[in-house]
Amino acid sequence: MIIERLDLIAFGRFSGESIDLSAGPTRFHLVYGPNESGKSTSLRAIHSLLFGIPVRSDDNYVHDYKSMRIGGKLRDSVSQAVVECVRRKGQQKTLLTPDESGEIDPAVIAKMLPGIDAETFAKRFGLSHHELVRGGKEITEGGGELGAILFAAGTGTGSLRAVQQQLDKELRQLYIPRGSSGSLNRLLSEYLAAENRLRELRLLPFAYEQKRDDLERAKAEADESTRRLAEESTRLRRLQAHKSALAFLPQRRAVLEELDQIGTAIPLLDEAFSEKRRDWEKQWSEANQRLTTLREQLSDLTKRRDGLPIEPRWLEVAATVKQLMHDLGGFEAEESRISDWQIELGPLEGRIAAARRAIAVASVDQPADADDSADGSQLADAPRLPDESVRSRIDELVTEHGGLIEKAEAAKSAEENLRAKLASLADRVATLPPPVDPTPLVEALANLGKPNTWIESLVTAEQDWRAAQRRVATAVAKLRGFDGGEAEAQKLCLPPDHRITELAGKLDRATREVGRVEAERLAEAARRDDACQQRIDEIGEAEPPTPAERDAARQTRDESIGRLRESARAGEPVASTSVDTLAEQILEADRLSDALLAAHDLVVLRQRLDQEVRQAEARLAAADQRLEDARGLRAQAEQDWLALWSEVGVAAGDPETMRVWVSDHASLMDAIEQAAAKRMEARKARQRLERCLLSLRVAWQLVTGAAVTEPELGTENEVTEAAAGEASGDDAPDFAAEELIRLHAEATLRRDHGLRQVEERERLITQRDQIAAELERATTDLRRRERERARWQTRWSDLTRGLAGQDSPRPETVHGLIRQVDQWQRLIDERESLRRRIEQSRGHCDAYLGRVRELATRVNDASSPTGGPPSSEPSRAAAVQVRAWSETVDRQTKLRGEQEALAEQIATVEDRIRETQSDEETLRASLGRLCKEAGCERMEQLPEIERASRRRRELEHELRGIDQSLREFAGGESLDEFIRAAEAQPAGDLDVAIGNSDSACQRLRDRWATQQQTLGKLQGEIDRMDGSGEAAKVQQEQLHRLSSIRRQAERYAELTIALEALKLAIEDYRQRNEGPILGKASAFFCRVTDGEYAGLKVDFDDKDQPRLVGVRPAGLGMVAANQLSDGTADALYLALRLASLEAHLDEHNPVPLIVDDCLIQFDDDRASSALAILSEMARRTQVILFTHHRHLIELAAAALPADGYHVHELGK
Repeated sequence: MIIERLDLIAFGRFSGESIDLSAGPTRFHLVYGPNESGKSTSLRAIHSLLFGIPVRSDDNYVHDYKSMRIGGKLRDSVSQAVVECVRRKGQQKTLLTPDESGEIDPAVIAKMLPGIDAETFAKRFGLSHHELVRGGKEITEGGGELGAILFAAGTGTGSLRAVQQQLDKELRQLYIPRGSSGSLNRLLSEYLAAENRLRELRLLPFAYEQKRDDLERAKAEADESTRRLAEESTRLRRLQAHKSALAFLPQRRAVLEELDQIGTAIPLLDEAFSEKRRDWEKQWSEANQRLTTLREQLSDLTKRRDGLPIEPRWLEVAATVKQLMHDLGGFEAEESRISDWQIELGPLEGRIAAARRAIAVASVDQPADADDSADGSQLADAPRLPDESVRSRIDELVTEHGGLIEKAEAAKSAEENLRAKLASLADRVATLPPPVDPTPLVEALANLGKPNTWIESLVTAEQDWRAAQRRVATAVAKLRGFDGGEAEAQKLCLPPDHRITELAGKLDRATREVGRVEAERLAEAARRDDACQQRIDEIGEAEPPTPAERDAARQTRDESIGRLRESARAGEPVASTSVDTLAEQILEADRLSDALLAAHDLVVLRQRLDQEVRQAEARLAAADQRLEDARGLRAQAEQDWLALWSEVGVAAGDPETMRVWVSDHASLMDAIEQAAAKRMEARKARQRLERCLLSLRVAWQLVTGAAVTEPELGTENEVTEAAAGEASGDDAPDFAAEELIRLHAEATLRRDHGLRQVEERERLITQRDQIAAELERATTDLRRRERERARWQTRWSDLTRGLAGQDSPRPETVHGLIRQVDQWQRLIDERESLRRRIEQSRGHCDAYLGRVRELATRVNDASSPTGGPPSSEPSRAAAVQVRAWSETVDRQTKLRGEQEALAEQIATVEDRIRETQSDEETLRASLGRLCKEAGCERMEQLPEIERASRRRRELEHELRGIDQSLREFAGGESLDEFIRAAEAQPAGDLDVAIGNSDSACQRLRDRWATQQQTLGKLQGEIDRMDGSGEAAKVQQEQLHRLSSIRRQAERYAELTIALEALKLAIEDYRQRNEGPILGKASAFFCRVTDGEYAGLKVDFDDKDQPRLVGVRPAGLGMVAANQLSDGTADALYLALRLASLEAHLDEHNPVPLIVDDCLIQFDDDRASSALAILSEMARRTQVILFTHHRHLIELAAAALPADGYHVHELGK
């Protein structure tokens, strides 16, 4: 893909701007912009154009989300197809045509970036300063491990080590083998402890069930007491509410009576009525007072305005006088300058004459006593000089003269030095011995790597094979109930999984059903027993009274009340015994009524309890039948399960045991398969080692010409059987491994020696060729300098022939003569300019005096000294007169200002009078509306009506307060019904009823408290006997821990797999890319470090792990990657990133590289080298570098050819 144009239509700070990125063939674009110019915004715009604007974008501070637009022109680097598009913000249909009339399929852009999503593009094809520093830090803080460095640079993952550390840290936090501090370790310990606790919580069922029955009965009795207590409490609260309401009813009647007296004739005025009335009356009075004051002010202002002394003729010429006064300073300055200029003319004439005499001496064509007094004749008498264009060329040739001489001498000296160096290098190359090409050994050793790696791989593979065989034997031994061996176990034909699952599920469901039905049967039996016991407890042997006895007691009570009422009417005294007898009769009648009411409830209760007993017995019988059916189904399921496994020849256990058996058998099959695979891996490892040894022998023979003596090796079968045998415990000597180690050491020494010879020869030859090329360029440069000097001499002779009386004068002579003539001409021009300025200033002064005389005529000022012919000092007299006129005009202007200010004040007062009159009329109308609202005709009646209205509002507020209190007493009952019920209750009867209800409540509370104590006692006994509650709690905690164990175990597995997968990916990436990437990176690293390092090399540490080292030039040693300085580590990371991109370009289509100011910490030399590499890469793919630093543009101009980069500036 190539981004040929980026259109910043409406994005961030940009509106309608575009960046043309189509220039080629070197597509290296430097986009420069100072701070706040939109560099970062442009970077985000490229990403948003290709992959969409993010849902939460910060680039909407100028254009809102709906208006944001980014456009561009994209070209497919393979098919050359061009796409012009516009990207808008949204969820769907965001890629549009340039005119936004249609949609473009996003697959068009995805096809240009095959397999590259937004994250991959940002990491692999984006490079910023932050990422460069982070990548360099990763190299220095890491162990220098080759695979990790290559993987981080190739994938753009600058924080690879942090990812690995985070994964390892999470693993250690979860689980530590043979440790206890991991969260998974703690959960497993707690789970085992809970298992032990659960075994201890076992009970005797019979005593526990008896206590449970007692507890249920006690709960039923307590519930009945709670219900009766609630009913009696409700009755008591109602009686107390009636008593409380009686205290408010007389006050309510009094309020209603007073409201009736006031009646509805008095209107109910709002609370702000009085305040508005007082405020408007005050404002009306103040308005009348203001009217009187304003009329007096108007009369006074009118008299002052009419008495001002104003002369209109001076006001008419005020502008002219001000202008004359303004120009007076300039007039006086012009007079002063004329005098100064006339004084300057004398010395200037003398300088002109002196300059003319100097020219005559320098020129042989002119006499020294030529006339220099005339003005116009001097131009004709001047020496003959060329025109301006020829003089300009003469100046250029004079400037070039010294540089040409210096360059010619420098070129000759350089050519001589290079010839001497070339001769010396040729002698050194001739003395070198003939080279031996070590390439076969280099390639063979590079492909081989460390021999210990292949030997350890073989040893590890054979050990893994033996371990796999042991696992197979262990797995066979775990198959309980099976007496066969490995071969017989492989031949077993187990039942299908679905059949095992089906029958196991059937048996499990049947067992659970039996347990469930047994629990239901026990529950139904307990409910039947509870119903029988409740019938006995509730009914007992009590016999209720009859209605006749209740009616007789009421009649006796009524007769006694009638006798006492007649005695009271007749005025007879009432005996105290009669009153006591009446009280006893009332109590007896109430007792019989309550007992009869209780008896009615008892009859209804007995019928309900008998019905409950019959229903419980029916449910118990149905539960017995269900239990018998469930046990039959379980027996059938057990028979089917035993028959299934008897066909296989395995003794069947319970389903869970057989599931484990099947799993163990599957593990055995896996172990057998793994053992076969390990055996094959051991064979392959042996073959790889022998191939490495063979390739190394061939390379040795090609380089040295001598064959290697081959030791006698065993066959593959012999080696395999030796690896499989473990009886003796001693490994046979491996002759191939020993030969590989010996030959590898000798080949390494021969390779290093050959490489040093080749490198030295190539270095000398390269240096000789470079100096030869430089000598050729120096010779060419010397000849060019000599030709330039000859051309200069020809041009000089043509231009200066005849000047200063010579055919080819010296440059210094001609240059001095021209400067003298120029000085003489400048003096003449200065004299003429001075004369013109004097004449111009005299004209200005005469014009000013004419304007003064004209104004004197207009104002009829006969005393003016400029009114007649000019006097001896007209300038001074004009200045005095103008200043006098200015003072007069100022006085008249001030008087006119006072007149206008008074007129404005008069107009303001008149406006205020009109406003005040309007306010007075408005207030009078407002007070009339208040009278109408209050229902009166005069304002004097309003205070009395306000007082009556206020009293009516107070009474209504008091009535609402009383009614609110009564509603609170009434609860949900209607207020009128509650008041009628309260008024119907005599105060004496209420007190008696409240006392009786309160006593009943207290008795019920005492009974309820006793029942609660019994409940607590029973519950405590059950808790002491019962472990089921704690067992259930422990079991629930176990379930929670098991769930946590599963989650953390799954997370541990995920992290382990992720860490291993990352290691495998790093190693795979190293093996695939070590050769192609490391070669390119080595060359880039040498260039970026400006030759401080000759390149990169793979070395091996004490553990035979490959690590990356930097090679110093001229045999100065090697530096491990993690020991490089910060700046050099940054350069190494840049070299690896660019090498990875080069390798990508070798196999894939080009993708633009976006660089964000990554060179700001490089010095000038390293930055120039990096720019050169990016420019070279831009011939294969597009490179766009964004920067805030103009210095990079200057470095690019110095280090790159003109067509090697293209500059774009933001903010212009």
